Amino acid sequence: MQPLRAAAEFGRDMAHKKTGPRWLSLIGNSGTGKTHLAKGIWKAWENKGQWYRKAGVDMVKHGLFKSFSRMCNEMRSGAFGIFQSCADADFLVLDDLGAEYATEFSQRQLASMLDQRLGKWTVITSNLSMNDISEIDVRIADRMIRGENEVVEIDCVSYAMRDKQ
Repeated sequence: MQPLRAAAEFGRDMAHKKTGPRWLSLIGNSGTGKTHLAKGIWKAWENKGQWYRKAGVDMVKHGLFKSFSRMCNEMRSGAFGIFQSCADADFLVLDDLGAEYATEFSQRQLASMLDQRLGKWTVITSNLSMNDISEIDVRIADRMIRGENEVVEIDCVSYAMRDKQ
């Protein structure tokens, strides 16, 4: 499936609750628009997806847009609850998975957090291939393709290089 179509369908489904929660993972080279698409989905969440009505009262769901390297830095500075906050969020965008050197501890925390995210709206971006992600932790790669979750590989020239060709 084309990346733009996959992102649009994911955002639409999430905002209008057309399907059950699932993951969309956008993987590919740097500069190919993965984060840009994730930000577009985040805007759909902000506009419609985060609101719901309970007993006649408008309520707000909890969402986070986090870079993986920022999560690791927060954890290094003592914010060990960041992984649990991400696990608990109703919607999570995890940007640039694998861009940061991760310790064995942070990899275990990541795998645990993602395990808890099954059945929740989640967008993951990464410059790593599925093989690379499997080498980090096969459980993460498995969860990315489980059930209705979708992985879209973006294979094009970096935006920065397009004018130079």
